[in-house]
Amino acid sequence: MPNVLIILFFILVMVIIISAITKATGNSKAPRNQRIKKIAFSEDNLPTGLNFRQEMPLQDLELRLDKGLSALFLTQLKQRVLGAHPNVSSAEYEWKLLELKRYLAMNAILRQTPMFSEAVDEIWHEMIMFTREYQQLCERLTGGMIHHTPHVQKMSMPDERAWFDWVYGHLFEFTPYSNLIWNPFYKFPLSKQRMQQLRESNEQEIMEALFNVGAAERFPEVRAAIVSLIQQLKAQIDTADDPNQSYNRGSGMQSSDMMGYAASAMIFYSLMDNGSYADSMQEILPEEIQSENEGADSGGSSCGTGDNGSSDGGGSGGSDGGSDSGSSSSSSSCSSSSCGGGGGGD
Repeated sequence: MPNVLIILFFILVMVIIISAITKATGNSKAPRNQRIKKIAFSEDNLPTGLNFRQEMPLQDLELRLDKGLSALFLTQLKQRVLGAHPNVSSAEYEWKLLELKRYLAMNAILRQTPMFSEAVDEIWHEMIMFTREYQQLCERLTGGMIHHTPHVQKMSMPDERAWFDWVYGHLFEFTPYSNLIWNPFYKFPLSKQRMQQLRESNEQEIMEALFNVGAAERFPEVRAAIVSLIQQLKAQIDTADDPNQSYNRGSGMQSSDMMGYAASAMIFYSLMDNGSYADSMQEILPEEIQSENEGADSGGSSCGTGDNGSSDGGGSGGSDGGSDSGSSSSSSSCSSSSCGGGGGGD
């Protein structure tokens, strides 16, 4: 009898230990979207629009987006998302919705736009359930369908993420939650292959390889924004060739300004190729962002969107078009011919 009691006591102790370990491990590996929910979101500084950078002539694009998101559509979407995710506050939803709107706008600009946020993807997935309204929104925004390809948390796409970061930083003013919702910005340099492509290609070649030519042909403001981005890109590459060029955080610069400033610095440090990219970028980023970036990873999902200006009109996608051939990133992507028009209805 005493032996039985000892055995039972030993089993009870082991159960308690295993339970404690499982609980601790589960908390440390909680999905990022669950960790976001612990943040106290506030609507106090929520922009009324997409908050494009001042030099971006995209007012007409934003107007088309607004017209495609009727009050009824937005109300039903919010009810559906909050019903499926009761722990999400109204403020948190609005900040995530803002980033989804920005993502959709980027599909009018870029040929390929991977999804790098599980939090944004949650709302996107609910949005496409309204199939008629979503299709009308996409056609109004890009001239074609933006097909849904879900975010994959463990997929690493460093070069595609670096390109996403550079474009985002030149299109939008950063918000207090952009880095949190999208996962850390500027963590990865642009690959040698992409930098070589950008250096050696002319403006038209860059437009055809990396930007949404179909939307540019339909909408003058999209073409103007793409031309502006390419010109800024070329100027930053020329500046990076100056041996006297250097970047620092700058005194008196606000966090959002520093994040935009870092978008141009990443070209410089990507070209340096001396193994110090991460450390150099950390010196530029705001201190509150530096702590968020420690140990974080970037995932993404990828699928081709069609030949420049096909009926896809943009879409979420990966690495066709020669954007990063030979890149070391491991991603799941398919060519534009094999993807075709799939995935739109999820």
